[in-house]
Amino acid sequence: MIRRRGKKESKKSQHQIKVKEVKLKPNIDDHDFLTKSRQAKDFLSKGNKVKVTCTFRGRELVHFERGEALVRKFCEDLGDVSTPEAPLKQMGRFLHVILAPGVRKKKENSGKKEISESPDNNENQDQDPGTDENKKTD
Repeated sequence: MIRRRGKKESKKSQHQIKVKEVKLKPNIDDHDFLTKSRQAKDFLSKGNKVKVTCTFRGRELVHFERGEALVRKFCEDLGDVSTPEAPLKQMGRFLHVILAPGVRKKKENSGKKEISESPDNNENQDQDPGTDENKKTD
């Protein structure tokens, strides 16, 4: 009896994340695009993930770059409330990406190396680059 009550109470506090899908086509109109992005933003604000799918029909598959640009623009428009879980994936006639709620924080010092103040570095900086001391002989 105690175990049942504990499980029941723990399930109350859980929120099940659902994946909602937004379907686009490469030749979508601007107003339709805004409506779809507004709907996706609403899904994300409720804590759900959004799967953005671009479907190509017939000759549209030849112009794959139009659909890719459309999905990238969609991701950029929702960039303030979501982050893509993985890069764009093409599976046959479909191009899709999954957006998760929340914004990924960028690190300020990523990729930057700090120069340490070691005596070796200071010695080389003080010498004239034209002197024979800095040149290596083979």
